[in-house]
Amino acid sequence: MKNIYEKTEEWLLLFIIICLPLTTISQKYKLPIFGNNIPFMLLCLACFVFLLNYIKCKEFKIPHAKYIGIFCLWPILCTAIGAYQFPFWSIAADNYLKDTSVVRIIAHIWPDIVTSTTLLHVKYFCSNIVALLKSFLLPLIGFFLLITDLYQKNPQRGIAWISKAAFTAVLLMGIYSAFEICWLWTGNQTCTNILAFLNRQIYDIAGAHGWWPPLFWKGQLRSYTQEPSYFGIIASFLVPFLWYRVFNYRKKFDLILLFYFTFMIFMTKSRTATIVYFGEIGVFIFLSLVAQYNHWKKVCFTIGIITVLAFGSYICGDTIIPQLAAEAKIKANMNSGKDIRQIEGITGSNTEVLTSLAESTEDYVENNITSAAGTAPRSNAARIGNMIAMTRVGIQHPLFGVGQGYMSMYMVNQFPAEFTKNAEIQLWTNSLLSITFIKSGYPIINAFSAILAQFGILGLILFFIPLFYTGMYLVIRRENFKARLDIVCIIVAVVGQLVCFFSNWFFYSFPIVFSLLYCFVFFTEKESITYEKKMFFCNRN
Repeated sequence: MKNIYEKTEEWLLLFIIICLPLTTISQKYKLPIFGNNIPFMLLCLACFVFLLNYIKCKEFKIPHAKYIGIFCLWPILCTAIGAYQFPFWSIAADNYLKDTSVVRIIAHIWPDIVTSTTLLHVKYFCSNIVALLKSFLLPLIGFFLLITDLYQKNPQRGIAWISKAAFTAVLLMGIYSAFEICWLWTGNQTCTNILAFLNRQIYDIAGAHGWWPPLFWKGQLRSYTQEPSYFGIIASFLVPFLWYRVFNYRKKFDLILLFYFTFMIFMTKSRTATIVYFGEIGVFIFLSLVAQYNHWKKVCFTIGIITVLAFGSYICGDTIIPQLAAEAKIKANMNSGKDIRQIEGITGSNTEVLTSLAESTEDYVENNITSAAGTAPRSNAARIGNMIAMTRVGIQHPLFGVGQGYMSMYMVNQFPAEFTKNAEIQLWTNSLLSITFIKSGYPIINAFSAILAQFGILGLILFFIPLFYTGMYLVIRRENFKARLDIVCIIVAVVGQLVCFFSNWFFYSFPIVFSLLYCFVFFTEKESITYEKKMFFCNRN
């Protein structure tokens, strides 16, 4: 039975998952130290409760303590070396540091900090260490210790609890997106006003680069994430847990919610969302073939049917509803006596509608799936150029990298010539050079490239060791996990999160699901749990 500390940790974990989209809320809610990242605030609180429990009970033994120590020290060492070797300091950067709130406070006690560039640079180094802890070490190590402490004795409770959190997150995102879908398809003024109010409360509109995040994301669903691709990253974590709930708990509402959320994924028109979703389906089918849990063929078939129905519903709705809304608006204007020409045949004949649906399907596949292979469409060129420049920095500094917070200036001259004229890259570079690298930098498009550039080859190896170690034992102990739908869903979620590393820096969803997989691999009893009495398709008698 869990004590009060562990129950508190569990509830904080649930709220972290629900709040995954709220990583950068409006500055008006910003708190000292914690910033405006709600999941980070909750993670810090959960880690504090974990420490209290650890001090009081002293029952939890930290697994792989030596590795964790090396994993934490190496990025700090790389950042210290990077700070010492950094050659791009400028008067503008020094002046910016002088004007920071921390320096102004210290100056009241130690006035020399304002006139000493060395002290200013040391202050920036300390800020980077804090950023390293917040964005890299605390999420990876903190979630690992939390989830291992909570679920090493009962991994099955872990997937049940996290799937409950995933269900709640999907439900809330779905409620928000009901207004968004109405706005996208009809332009309804009431929905527009509701979204405008909510988005202004959640984000600092156009707070980055003069435009991001926008008040509305035209033509694409994003729910209350900052952009559609972020929705895709979070969805790749949530969907496998929805699959688990649907086929393990047999609740019809879960099935309806899965259909609706799949529909939302297609409405994002995000390559990250659609490609990772189809990739997860492929991995799920392959692992189901290997595991062969009860009724696995029917499970795969049902997921396929839901996908087809959700995609078909999106194509039909996106093609027909805007036309019907436009027609209704014209008729309303005519009835009100306005001098507007009647546009006939908006919806067209059945043949025209079918042709339009076929064209919409073809356009969707071309724009949101196959376009990922090229460099011209949408922001592919900027992404590829960014990844190449970041990787080159890592190759040029293979041992220690350049450290946390020093990478962007090294990247300026590393873009291939054919990418330097790209408008998005020019925007990043101009912003970096005009307001200094301290305030603005290149976004991380590929997490693996970023780890290589910041912490060198050894840093990348240290990151991969837990993945290979867990994967190796998963293969060795594969007989323990046959006929296990839960294991299949967790592995699919881990794979989906790893694929998302090629699109952005990792979200908290990655360490959460990987830590859960670790618990299943190393703390599951040899006897395989069967789901015959729980499976969706099984006889209820």
